[in-house]
Amino acid sequence: MPVGRDQQGIRNFSHQDLEWLKYAKLLNEMEVSLDFQIEYVKLVKLGKKAKPARKDLLNEQLAKLTASYHCLVERIVEIGYNDRKTTICMTRGK
Repeated sequence: MPVGRDQQGIRNFSHQDLEWLKYAKLLNEMEVSLDFQIEYVKLVKLGKKAKPARKDLLNEQLAKLTASYHCLVERIVEIGYNDRKTTICMTRGK
């Protein structure tokens, strides 16, 4: 979605433009794929008729992010366990 420009060619961001930028930044911070982002924007441009498809796409992405989150938590727990185990072994002189 192109951003408007003034007579000097300087970008003139609307409130909606800024909301899109915040949303894009959020998706990037969550490491959501560019393909997902492109597909989502295409569906938004289609309007209300694409709302079910957008919802499905978001639910798919939520499932992926949730799985990644759980995997990360498991690894963090494992690192903590292994660190405690290593510390115990070191204090016992092993």
